Amino acid sequence: MSCSLSYSNRSYLNLIYQLSKKQGYVRPIDISNGLHVTKPSVTRAIKNLEAEEMIEKNNSGEIVLTSTGIAAAKSFKDRCEILRKLFRRIAEDSYELPESEASKMAYLCSEETILAMMEFIQEEELCPFESAL
Repeated sequence: MSCSLSYSNRSYLNLIYQLSKKQGYVRPIDISNGLHVTKPSVTRAIKNLEAEEMIEKNNSGEIVLTSTGIAAAKSFKDRCEILRKLFRRIAEDSYELPESEASKMAYLCSEETILAMMEFIQEEELCPFESAL
């Protein structure tokens, strides 16, 4: 699944996904605190994600992921995990790719690159990352 979100908006989407899984709801202040950004920045990101149909606000002002938003967040999470798994395999489990680096690299990698990484990983083991594309 490809998506036209900027890296910044992707970060917001991923935090919304994590928070909704952890606490069941997401408020703008939770995002502001989680990313250490201002409320106006959160408002802009929310508008962008709503325009991309990734999120909606419910009647109580909580932010809810749409099915498109959930799929995009899961796909990006899988792309990051593919990168971490690849680095572990190359380094023979002696290196753990930091989340922040995996996230930046996953954002920059094309679908073809992610596919090549998945194929490389699958040579010796099953790769459960079908949603990464």
